[in-house]
Amino acid sequence: MLLVYLKSVSNLTSLRVLDLSSTLISGNMPSFITSLKSLEYLSLVDTEIEGSFSFSLLANHSKLEVFRVSSMSDNFHVETESPPWLPTFQLKAIQLERCHLNAQQNSSIPSFLLFQKELRLVDLSHNNLQGNFPSWLFTNNSKLETLHLTNNSFNGTLQLPTSKHSLQSLQISSNKIGGQLPDNIGNIFNNLFHVNLSMNNLEGTLPSSMVEMQRVQILDLSHNNFRGELARNFFSNWTSLMLLSLSHNNFSGQVIPRFAQSAKLQFLLLNDNNFTGEMYDGVLLKSSLQAMDISGNMVSGRIPSWIGNFSSLQLLSLSKNILEGEIRLQICGLKSITYLDLSENGLSGSIPSCMANLTMLKFCHLQKNALTGLTSIGIYALYSLDLRGNEFSGDVSSFVGTFIGEDVTILLLGGNKLSGSIPHRLCKFMSLRIMDLSRNRLNGKIPSCLGNISFAIDHGNCDGTPISNNFCFGETFNVWFFFETAFTLYNSTLILYNNSLDDYYVVRKPIPTEFRTKNNVLSYTGYVLEKMSGLDLSSNELSGNIPHEMGNIVNLNALNLSHNCLSGSIPSKLSNLVNVESLDLSYNNLSGEIPLDMTKLNFLAIFNVSYNNLSGLTPTTGQFANFGEDNYRGNPNLFGFPKRNSTRIFSPPPPPTEIQSNEGGENHPPIELVSFFWGFVSSYVLTVLSLAIVLWFSPRWCRAWFWLVDLCIYYCCLFHFRNGFR
Repeated sequence: MLLVYLKSVSNLTSLRVLDLSSTLISGNMPSFITSLKSLEYLSLVDTEIEGSFSFSLLANHSKLEVFRVSSMSDNFHVETESPPWLPTFQLKAIQLERCHLNAQQNSSIPSFLLFQKELRLVDLSHNNLQGNFPSWLFTNNSKLETLHLTNNSFNGTLQLPTSKHSLQSLQISSNKIGGQLPDNIGNIFNNLFHVNLSMNNLEGTLPSSMVEMQRVQILDLSHNNFRGELARNFFSNWTSLMLLSLSHNNFSGQVIPRFAQSAKLQFLLLNDNNFTGEMYDGVLLKSSLQAMDISGNMVSGRIPSWIGNFSSLQLLSLSKNILEGEIRLQICGLKSITYLDLSENGLSGSIPSCMANLTMLKFCHLQKNALTGLTSIGIYALYSLDLRGNEFSGDVSSFVGTFIGEDVTILLLGGNKLSGSIPHRLCKFMSLRIMDLSRNRLNGKIPSCLGNISFAIDHGNCDGTPISNNFCFGETFNVWFFFETAFTLYNSTLILYNNSLDDYYVVRKPIPTEFRTKNNVLSYTGYVLEKMSGLDLSSNELSGNIPHEMGNIVNLNALNLSHNCLSGSIPSKLSNLVNVESLDLSYNNLSGEIPLDMTKLNFLAIFNVSYNNLSGLTPTTGQFANFGEDNYRGNPNLFGFPKRNSTRIFSPPPPPTEIQSNEGGENHPPIELVSFFWGFVSSYVLTVLSLAIVLWFSPRWCRAWFWLVDLCIYYCCLFHFRNGFR
């Protein structure tokens, strides 16, 4: 319907500005645009246009200054090389984003840009363009302020112009640009305020001239191969710095210089490097941090006391370092903290009780430390709690009753010294998706009410709004940083168009969850975590029967009850776990037969009932055709294994094979003809060899053998003679 109204626009031959951005326009590029020869500004950003568009149709639009287009459809293609043409316009801004630019022409950069000398904005992001990095854009356009080439395949090195340039925003992340940064980059581009060179192949040390970029606000050099220590004056001139990301490189030396200050710093991301030393306040003294990630380094010492000064901090990750000592009480000053990760250090002591005041805390990861003791701190808003591999002891009932709220989705308490019986209060945690209580000292029976928990994802919590405390199970934790870039793209007597490029930077922190399944401890994150659900109660002292209500948890992907003292039979209702992929009941005292209905578990890849007291035939159809002796070992009364060696690779279930007796229709294991043949041959050969050995060593038996042979020959001849005579 919108295009119907737009057709009348074709009569406006003097039209100078046409902005259809963020409209419901769809289908092919409007054909009337080619007749609007007076156009100076044309924008179709964030539309649903499809089909193909040749830029040559605008060759005679001599007044065109701004052309912007980006499609949310994956079926929009822009061609600039065919048919051959020469531009009559001089553009100030061109945006060709997400439009499969020159996909039929080796994805090359538009050649008509070689003739443009007045460009101030160039955005060719997300097109998979190839070839050397177009450094000639700097040389040809001395007024160029914004160059965005994100998510392409440009290679080569970054070549700079010979004199100072007016460039303000350089975003060339996710390419294949290599080599070292030019030594004079800070002198040439001293007006830069937004620099994103992440996810390339850049290497070497950072040029000392970078301190001359005094206007820089955002600097992202992550996911490259940079190395070396940061210069002593690295932060000295960056008084406007708001975001610094050096993560996933090979930087070394002091993690935070004591002498540096940046009052406006909001995001400090130094994770996955080789930084050492203790954490000094320095650069953080007067800043309003929102996210700080120093994980994956070799930072030592204690958690600094000044860490509690940042009331606006939402994300703090100090994991995978060599920090020691207790968790300081000052950490309770992080009133806005949502994501806290102190895992895989050498921290000791107890969790401060004042953490109950952290009402915004959703993700608390303290696993793999040496923490002891449990206090009633009551963090009831938690979505994810990981305390695995510590020294926590005491009654698990009091811990669950006072520490955790009912909204918890991931609860990992394995590898501690918790005792007592599994509290029935856990049955009220209806949001649970993954629970690990393994490798503790729990006793008593498994509560049957655990079968009331669905272990299913609730998509109702996911509204897609870009706020830091919004959490959808399996997604990354995001902290959003919005900023605005204002400059004049188009100015005429008709309209003063001050373009304001609203942009954002998002710090994405995965929420990895380690869980034992399929005979391994696997780390789940992202989409895989979203599809995962599991319950691990293994390596405890649980007794009694397996509640048949466990069969009600139809969304469960992994169930591990191994290494306990469970008795009774395997409930037939476990055959209702239609989504289960890993089921481990080994090392218990289970008896009876394996329910044949379990052959309906078509996704079962790992099944282990070894070292129990099971008896009878093992199932041989469906996924059970893939399981062998290793899966049933230690059950002397079990027989009928379909394979000698267990198979741990998931494969689609074969068609069921049933062999019924003539009398009762009872299922019997199929006869393996190959095994029968070789068994018969080996028995025959063994008998002949035994007879030959006896005759060779005993003359008396040898004479008796030949007498018996002669007697058989005599009677055979006599029988033949009599039959012939008749």
